[in-house]
Amino acid sequence: MGVDQTGGGGEHILFRHPGGKIANSAGALGPGVDVRGDGGYIVAPPSVHICGRPYAISVDHHPDEVPLADMPKWLHQQLVGGKWCGQRQQPTRRNWRTHVAETYGEGQRNDAVARLAGHLLRARVDPHVCLTLIIAWNRLNCLPPLDDDEVKVTVRSIAAREVARREHRHAR
Repeated sequence: MGVDQTGGGGEHILFRHPGGKIANSAGALGPGVDVRGDGGYIVAPPSVHICGRPYAISVDHHPDEVPLADMPKWLHQQLVGGKWCGQRQQPTRRNWRTHVAETYGEGQRNDAVARLAGHLLRARVDPHVCLTLIIAWNRLNCLPPLDDDEVKVTVRSIAAREVARREHRHAR
């Protein structure tokens, strides 16, 4: 098992990939617990958090000295076969107003930005307008706000997925 200390005071706990599909989520397993699986990423050393603290690797779990552990079976079952089953809880049409009015803290911000970007892009909002709106929304609703460059990366990623989704639908 690898352990990183985040610049924001949390931890990244890393396990060997168990095979199969592991979806990304924010908060689906519990408050403040995010899963980064296939296609996901984490910020790690030598990056510096927006608050100025560096990300660090635990001296007790350095990857050069301790190999990654297998994911516990109970956790794997929750991720692929439990009640969550890797499905994100998307806001419904009638609660998007609530979603955009809420405040999001660390561990929730990227997911909230990605969901909002997906919603706007699926509604065919111009990607440049979408990015501008989400940067402004992030500054108001995320505490602390994500760096504009991180928002840009997230919106671009969601835009690429939306393009692929549309191409797949047209190819059928």
